[in-house]
Amino acid sequence: FADDTLQFACNIGALSHLVDAGISQVTYSLRDSAAKEGKELIWTSVPRRGDELGKAKEQILAAGIQGLNFQYYHQKDWVSSFDATSYGILPQAVKVELGVITTKGVQWQEMIVEVPAGGEKTK
Repeated sequence: FADDTLQFACNIGALSHLVDAGISQVTYSLRDSAAKEGKELIWTSVPRRGDELGKAKEQILAAGIQGLNFQYYHQKDWVSSFDATSYGILPQAVKVELGVITTKGVQWQEMIVEVPAGGEKTK
């Protein structure tokens, strides 16, 4: 799998102990790790005030990651990329595949997250 990035905007008031409450641009991505084999899974949040972006806050979620892949369920198929602005709707679900480096090799883990407003028009 190729490394992937997921970026979206959301109201993260429920996570206000981590970042400022309000609308934020959230990104999940991988970057090279200086301290450990593989890569680090990074969560980044950038508060939005209208068209202006605030100071980014970042947290390392995991180290020793081989790969990260996202797929999006849209119109009865899994697709490898999804732009809600272009489609005018949200995907119905997001599949997350994470390759973790273990003593037994790379172990791939998969999780499917349903999107409550998925399939509904965003405009």
